[in-house]
Amino acid sequence: MGRLVRFTVAGYTERLERLVGLGRQASTEEERERAATEVIRVCSVGAAAVVVQPLPMLDIALLTPIHVAMVKAIGGIYGYTLDRKTALGIIGAFGASIAAQNLVIASAKLIPFASLPVAISVAYALTHSIGEASRAYFRSGRRLSRGRMKQVFEQAYSETKREKLGATKRDRALHDRLAKITDAYRAGVLTKEEYERKKQEALSRL
Repeated sequence: MGRLVRFTVAGYTERLERLVGLGRQASTEEERERAATEVIRVCSVGAAAVVVQPLPMLDIALLTPIHVAMVKAIGGIYGYTLDRKTALGIIGAFGASIAAQNLVIASAKLIPFASLPVAISVAYALTHSIGEASRAYFRSGRRLSRGRMKQVFEQAYSETKREKLGATKRDRALHDRLAKITDAYRAGVLTKEEYERKKQEALSRL
């Protein structure tokens, strides 16, 4: 498990650092917003990809490093340098909501592939919503209250989950593609790194 978690985070490091650099060099608020939007998109796709694996209790361990990396990256775009503890503290504002959605993901994994659209849409929406609430927090100069952050989170989560669940359920080609690459990984045809990359490529159109 540890190796997979390290690989998941390492796969984003270069892309996130590039986006943070663009954000810090931005001369307008619009450019910072674009960089933050791309960070959120990259991490949301990555979160959706990591839940496409058969072990339900691994999801929290795999999603948390992505969420921490995302919050730190968004903070960097708006000029704040955060350590892991601080990022976790920001994520902690949504504690009960995150725990509830992690339970939804784990429950969905009890029926492999049949409930895959639910796991994918929840992981994507959860990550996207943490990102949007974090963006609002940093944009406010870190003055946004925890109550308001929760409101931003909940609204973004509701809208995004509905959109992604509908899209994932309708996209049979995506479902078939994920099933094929998962079978190939289990058969030893794909390495872990290849499997992660192909999942992200398949989900990037969400």
